[in-house]
Amino acid sequence: FAATIPVSSWGQAQCDTFSLVQFAVTALAGAGLAIIASWKAANATAARRLMSLGLLAVALALVVVLFFPQCLAAPYAHLDPRLQQMWLGYIEEAQSIVQLVADDPARAVARFATPLVAIVLMALHFSHGGWRRQDSLVAALLVVAVLVSAWEVRGSTFSIAFAVIPLSAWIAKWRQRAEASPSSGSVLRMAAAWLISVNAIWS
Repeated sequence: FAATIPVSSWGQAQCDTFSLVQFAVTALAGAGLAIIASWKAANATAARRLMSLGLLAVALALVVVLFFPQCLAAPYAHLDPRLQQMWLGYIEEAQSIVQLVADDPARAVARFATPLVAIVLMALHFSHGGWRRQDSLVAALLVVAVLVSAWEVRGSTFSIAFAVIPLSAWIAKWRQRAEASPSSGSVLRMAAAWLISVNAIWS
């Protein structure tokens, strides 16, 4: 940032690239999380932790609404309707999942198959017990990324990446079972887990 952006532009808010907006939100979020983690009054119980995180989220939302409202507006709201129809409507990354499914179902499968499989795996893991704090973090990141992807397909880049974590654990589980009890069935299940988890298979 310091090497590519002139000093005179450091204070300008740019919504689609790293600028004062992202720096302010990231710095406040990081500082808030550090305070919550280190201040006993804010993290003594699960209810207090949840309330503290909620207050932090409200504070971040107020900062964006009050100081950077332009970043909440639709970036192409003032685009000529003819350009939206003739150009923007054909850009896959700017489409929603509904539009992508209608126009190119195969591409929609390639974008959303592994993240949805990962969500199902995490839901099954949660229902069977043994849920850890790390699982909550991965699940939250994955679900948010999938929701963003449903709104605008370009977000699937992140949801596919986050899906790798639970999918890798799934493959590791079947590999351990195949090593502990070697059989054609366990090997086939491990191979199926590998194939289902590779995003290129769905493309």
